Amino acid sequence: ASYCHASSDPTPTITGTSGGTFSSSAGLSLNTTTGEIDLSASTPGTYTVTYTSATGSTTDNVTIVATDDASFSYPKSSYCLNETDPTPTVTGLAGGTFATNPAGLVINGTTGQIDVSASAIGTYSVGYITNGPCPTVGTFSISITNVSDASFSYGNSAYCQNGNNPTPTPATSGGNYSSTSGLSINGSSGLINLSASTAGTYTITYTTSGACTNSSTQSVTINTVDNASFN
Repeated sequence: ASYCHASSDPTPTITGTSGGTFSSSAGLSLNTTTGEIDLSASTPGTYTVTYTSATGSTTDNVTIVATDDASFSYPKSSYCLNETDPTPTVTGLAGGTFATNPAGLVINGTTGQIDVSASAIGTYSVGYITNGPCPTVGTFSISITNVSDASFSYGNSAYCQNGNNPTPTPATSGGNYSSTSGLSINGSSGLINLSASTAGTYTITYTTSGACTNSSTQSVTINTVDNASFN
């Protein structure tokens, strides 16, 4: 007597006189000859179906139940491995469960929160399965992207003010170098102007560019030139 909107279309069994016709009120998509109901084309609700034959008429009640709303979404469709774990917003029927395909995305089946740092790099389809009377599945595509390698190195950790100006070698080019006041450093290339720098120990930070930025640090010491005066 009750069918989900997305179920297979039902056809009645006639136990009385065959050859009659079926009828119902507006909203129910009904084949008047066979009595088959087109569920997906019908409006959810309760209907009285009448079968009329040469010997009279009979009725039966049929209810069409709307398919659960499985709508949900995450704030973004792509996340870096070092980002905060996202949780989806369910705008449809609450109380369902989450799953992912393929394997590799670490997700909480109840809340849908994704553990980004524990997940494998790749693109996934996250499904939200409702648990109402007519369950259905909503999907959302999520990509996990690796952070860039921010490692870099200078030839040495200590330099004299009268030495050759050093340039670092980064694992990923195109980033930016920075340090505290006193160190004369080129922000693009990382070249240190030794003679223009104040003696001391500095922490240099290299930050990569792009969608999934990363940063690392290295310590460099600038030593004063020995005083070689004599008389």
